[in-house]
Amino acid sequence: MPWHPTLNRRADRDVAAGWAWGGFRDDGGYGSEEILLTTLFRFYRSIGGDHPNLGRRQFASRMAMYLILRAIGSLTPATDPQYARDFADDLIATDALNWTSEGVFGGAYNKVIRWAFERQGEYQTPLVTAGSAADGTIITAGDPPQFDVYIDDGRAGEYDFQHVHWHTTTIWNRRAADGIDAHQEPELGSTNYAYVKIRNRGTAQATNVVVRGYHTKPGAGLNWPADFEAFATASINAGTLNANNAEEKIVGPFEWTPNINAYGHDCLLMVVSADGDPSNVDNFTAGETIPEWRLVPNDNNVGQRNVNPVPGGGGEGGLMAGLDNVSFFVGNPNPGRGRMTFDIRLPSLLQKRGWRLELQGVGDGFTLASGARREVFITLHPGQSFTRDAVEASADRDIRIDVLHNDNPIGGMTYRLDPDISRPWNADRPRDRDCLDEAQRLAKCLGIDHDIEKVCVKEIIVGLKVKKDDCC
Repeated sequence: MPWHPTLNRRADRDVAAGWAWGGFRDDGGYGSEEILLTTLFRFYRSIGGDHPNLGRRQFASRMAMYLILRAIGSLTPATDPQYARDFADDLIATDALNWTSEGVFGGAYNKVIRWAFERQGEYQTPLVTAGSAADGTIITAGDPPQFDVYIDDGRAGEYDFQHVHWHTTTIWNRRAADGIDAHQEPELGSTNYAYVKIRNRGTAQATNVVVRGYHTKPGAGLNWPADFEAFATASINAGTLNANNAEEKIVGPFEWTPNINAYGHDCLLMVVSADGDPSNVDNFTAGETIPEWRLVPNDNNVGQRNVNPVPGGGGEGGLMAGLDNVSFFVGNPNPGRGRMTFDIRLPSLLQKRGWRLELQGVGDGFTLASGARREVFITLHPGQSFTRDAVEASADRDIRIDVLHNDNPIGGMTYRLDPDISRPWNADRPRDRDCLDEAQRLAKCLGIDHDIEKVCVKEIIVGLKVKKDDCC
C-alpha cells in the first residue's frame, strides 16, 4: 500500500522470504495480516483480478469481497479460526452457498480458495501447529490435496490466472479410433472419437477415476449443464492414477456425433473425477446453472476445447473455404441483460498481409436478455495470399474471437491455422453424398443392381460429335 506514509504493507509477499503460514513472519500481528492479504489477493487475481478487462476485474473484486465478508459474518468468538486452514474451510463453506441477490449459484471457487492458501505455505506435511517443530520455519508452498486429478489446460493442475480458458489441447478429436495425439476436424454425420489426457497432482494414488465427455454447438457464453450434450460414450472408467504427476493416462475413445452445423466444429468438454476429488459440476443440482467462464478455469477437473483447425496450407483459397461464412452461437449466461461485444484478434501473419475478419450484422455489439442466444456469422476479407511454409514458420497461428458481456469476457472461439490442411474436411462432404446419389441412379440406368458405397474418379474422357450444319 504505497500511499501509506509509514507502513510498507504489500499483497505480493514471498513465501521463501518467510511470508508463509508458519513462516517466521507469521507473528500474529502485521506480518500475519500481510500473509493473509497476499493469500486472499492471490485468490482474487486467479478468478479474474489479473484480467486486462475492467468488467472481469470488477466481478472478481465483488466475488472475493462477498465471500470474505460473508465468511467473517458467520464467525463467532467460539468459532474463530485457530489456523489459516480453518479460515480456508470457512471460505469454502461460504462458497457453497448461493449469492441469491446476484443470481449466482455457489460451488465454483472452493478449489481455488484451497490452492491460494496452499501456495502461501498452508497444508504442510506434517501440518504446522502452535509450538511444533515446523512453527516459524516454513519457506515453501504447502502440499496439494491428497487426491487432485486434473485435465491440463497449461497450468499443470494449478490455478494461476488464465486469460483464455477454452484452449485445452489435451482434449482432441479423431475421425477414426486410432488414438493418435493430434486433433482432427470432426466429420459431419459420422461417428467421431474423442480423447483426453489426465494426471494426478495429489499426494496419494487416486482411485475410481472416471472421465465424462460432452459436446455443444460452437459458441461462447455457454451454461452448464443446459448447453452441453453427453457423448454417445458418456463415461469411461480409468481405474487408478498415480500421485505427484508421476503418471499420465490417455482416456478414450469417446464415440460421438457432431451437431449439424457449419462444418461440425462442436466444442468439447471433459470432466474427470476420483474418490475424494469430485468435480464442481456436481455442485449444481436441478434448476441450478453456472456459466462456462466461471466453471471451467476454476476447476482443474474440467477442460474445454474451442480450438478448431482451419486450412493453413492452401493459401487464400483454403482459408476462405474453411472460415468464411462459418457461424457460432453467442449466449448470455449471466443473470442480467447485457451488452455483447467482441474482441477479434488475427495472427500477425494475416495482419501484415491485410486480412480482416468481421461479424455479419453485429456492428459495435448487441444486447441479449439473460439466457438468450444468437447465431453470428463470420465474414473473412482476404488480403495478400500466404504460403504453407509461412504458416509453418509462424508460432502465432490463432484467429481468436473473445465474447464479452458488459466488458466481462464470457468465452470465445479460436480458429488455428494448420499448415497440414489445405481444404476443410467437411467443405465438400455434402457434394460427395450428392455424387453417391448420382452414381446410384447411373447404376440403375445401366441395369446394375448394386449399392454404390464410394465414388472414385480415375479418368474422365469426353467425346463430342457435332453436326457440320451446327458449326458457324
